[in-house]
Amino acid sequence: MKSKNINNGMRKITSVICSLLSVLFISCEQQEIEPLGSMKDTPLAIASAGVAELTTRATINNDRLEEGSIGVYVYSTTGDSYKGDNIKWTYRNGFWELDAETVVLFENNGKKQQIAAYYPYAEPTEGKVQITLPEAYGDDYDNYDYLYGEYAPLNSNPAAIKMKHLMAKVTVNVTTGTDIDAWDGIKSVELVDVPCMADWTLPGATLGEYGTNTNIALYGSGLTYCGYALPSEAEALALRITMESGRLFTATASLDNIDTINKTEVLSSGTHYTISVKVGKDKVTIEQISMGDFDSPFGDGWSDEEEIK
Repeated sequence: MKSKNINNGMRKITSVICSLLSVLFISCEQQEIEPLGSMKDTPLAIASAGVAELTTRATINNDRLEEGSIGVYVYSTTGDSYKGDNIKWTYRNGFWELDAETVVLFENNGKKQQIAAYYPYAEPTEGKVQITLPEAYGDDYDNYDYLYGEYAPLNSNPAAIKMKHLMAKVTVNVTTGTDIDAWDGIKSVELVDVPCMADWTLPGATLGEYGTNTNIALYGSGLTYCGYALPSEAEALALRITMESGRLFTATASLDNIDTINKTEVLSSGTHYTISVKVGKDKVTIEQISMGDFDSPFGDGWSDEEEIK
């Protein structure tokens, strides 16, 4: 009889424990559990860094950088534990890994803590690095693309960093008239008298201390030529077209769209300029100029009646 009572008591205790565990399990299911990374004072991690429809030197997957290193800046109004300047993160084996000694804590307060980044990683001097463009672009011209992400509230951990293109992209499309000799094709297309060097203030889009102006040959052959230019206050782009025969043509494409009366356009960061020119035997005509987003094949175009002999 005593053994039977003990067994009944054990079954009751077991039943109570199971009921309690069930209640706890259901309670946990019903209550949203906050991920560890999003909690205050956890180490900051990077989920992704990139820009929509990204075309750059890096390997891209779903608009995200998946190669190379970025420099990350974190600002906070609270304390040093939530701050960091030019922290190196490198993409390895499918993840962004901290490649520096600095560990920044997540504050979980986007009003107090902000994040910015740039690509590719560099060692700045007094917060600046120097950008230098080549005399002629090769088939690796995308290596001269730079990205920046301005300060934005840090509301999640791991962080998703949105970035923009720093450079201005230039495409020149050339057509030839029927009056040109068949053997006299296009040898080169150059940007004329443009700066090839500037100091970049990290991590934003500020450029300054431009170097001496020079000519830069765009990459291409046949009828399409591409490259980059440093954003500046220039209101026009001068072109030089060299023919196989040695003949030279120069033309100036005004960047100021006459349709926007109250605005003067200049050579701008993150803009794709497409210039269509027609080469004849004795003259070059700029037929259309288009401006669009960096990765768009074309933008809003307007005609330019200029003819250059």
